[in-house]
Amino acid sequence: MLAADGLTAGAPGGCLQRARGSRTIVLLGTDGVGKTTAAAALAAAEHKADRPALVLRNRSCRRWLLRTAHRFGRELPAVWADRIETVVRTANVLLAHTRAGRRAGLIVMDRHLVCQLVLRDLSLDPPIVALSGGRH
Repeated sequence: MLAADGLTAGAPGGCLQRARGSRTIVLLGTDGVGKTTAAAALAAAEHKADRPALVLRNRSCRRWLLRTAHRFGRELPAVWADRIETVVRTANVLLAHTRAGRRAGLIVMDRHLVCQLVLRDLSLDPPIVALSGGRH
């Protein structure tokens, strides 16, 4: 039986196993380190070798939040920005795992939940502020 996350139930000992023929790589890192470039290169290499590959991006909606804050000339408190981003990224990761479970071949996930947690802990994520009228 194939579960929504691409794992097969009923394995020995009640364990779950990924569907046969699929491999998943998750690329982690802060902004600008080359995760998206590496994901594209991995997929291109697989395609060149005539093997299936899929890149799944797990976005957090930060750009949309920035544009919306700017449009309304408002500042979104960092705690709310973090909450919204966490919900959106969690939903995107769940959808990505669902899509990955339906595919054989290489699945490359560009970002995962841990990326946001690391950024939060390191305080590298700037607060969401409007481009005019925000904090300086």
